[in-house]
Amino acid sequence: MDETEKNNITETFKASLDSIFKEKLEQEKWRKKLENFTARVNLAVVCPPDEANAGGAKDDKIYLHIVADKGAISVEPGKLDDAEFELAASFALFFTVATGEASAVKALFSGALKATNMLKKIKKLLFMQKLLVLDKQ
Repeated sequence: MDETEKNNITETFKASLDSIFKEKLEQEKWRKKLENFTARVNLAVVCPPDEANAGGAKDDKIYLHIVADKGAISVEPGKLDDAEFELAASFALFFTVATGEASAVKALFSGALKATNMLKKIKKLLFMQKLLVLDKQ
């Protein structure tokens, strides 16, 4: 995957998350929940290797990170060294979870969504799963 494709995925994913979080922060129930929530999370978008270089190549990952700090939430490109946990999935899976078409919990148990430090931070992980999903109107 070339740098232009990586940048496009990063920008699209960041814009989508920014939109979801903006919508959540406009709702009083979510504002109250987020006032008491802190988290530092890496999101890894797993991209398959280029077909031309697929021989023995590993999947490529594009990182974004989310910092939630008592009512403020931001999404930026890159990986945090001190993240509490990491969620890794394909670009398509992140979007199907965000739209509610797929369950993050089922995706975790099937292995399509991978999480590190999951057992230590299960409460935060479950909250993040809800936070990443668009509310149904």
